[in-house]
Amino acid sequence: MPALLPTRGSRDIRRSLRQIDQELADLISILDSRTLTVDERFQFQRRLEAHLNRFDVVSKTYLEEILPDIYRSASNRASRSLLPALGVVSLITAVTLRDRVSIQRLQREASTDLLKIRAGLERSINNIVFSQGPREIRDQRLTSFFDRRFGRTKITVAGKQWRTDKYAQNIVNIRTATVSREAFRNRYLNNNIPLVRISQNGSSHGKCRKWEGKIFSISGTTETVSGRSFPPIETTRESGGLFHAFCKHTFSPVQL
Repeated sequence: MPALLPTRGSRDIRRSLRQIDQELADLISILDSRTLTVDERFQFQRRLEAHLNRFDVVSKTYLEEILPDIYRSASNRASRSLLPALGVVSLITAVTLRDRVSIQRLQREASTDLLKIRAGLERSINNIVFSQGPREIRDQRLTSFFDRRFGRTKITVAGKQWRTDKYAQNIVNIRTATVSREAFRNRYLNNNIPLVRISQNGSSHGKCRKWEGKIFSISGTTETVSGRSFPPIETTRESGGLFHAFCKHTFSPVQL
């Protein structure tokens, strides 16, 4: 499994977020000098709703087109990796039930993340467009939802505040890497190869460095080969271990 630079799919999403941020920055600039009329507020709201619709479109494209394409591309690379690595003559390369189930699950997980971003954007838009009250109260509300220094909206996830564009980029990158790993895993399993070896990257991340070079099962259960037992790879992920966010480790097929 080759190392990935998982950026595909994030460009259009980030562009749509920048359009929303620019619209809100223009609005805040006006609010700094005067109060908007009711008509002006609704004009801003309509323009922002159009940008949200654009965000919906690019999110749908990522979920329904780009994500499955990333999965297929990774599956093809996994198939090619099996030939020289293990001398496999005949490969199962067709899309299996395991592949379809994985794609649907990964789409649901990514959809949940994107819906969180959209909900956060709606909260920011409503709180900024319809901010009322004395100047100091209005400024405090604006600061809660917009980072003036970077000109970006903010989103709060699990009690932590992020710039919305940065959070979206992180989510897409992480999901893309997860999809690729899942494709490799399923291609190996489809060809009856349940064992993999973790790459040796010389990582400085203590919780995943200890797994380098070790062999694990990707079947979900402990595999026993020639009297040796290999635990499932899932055991390495406890407490933020292997394959944490932006982890550079990969795995390759093993036959004993």
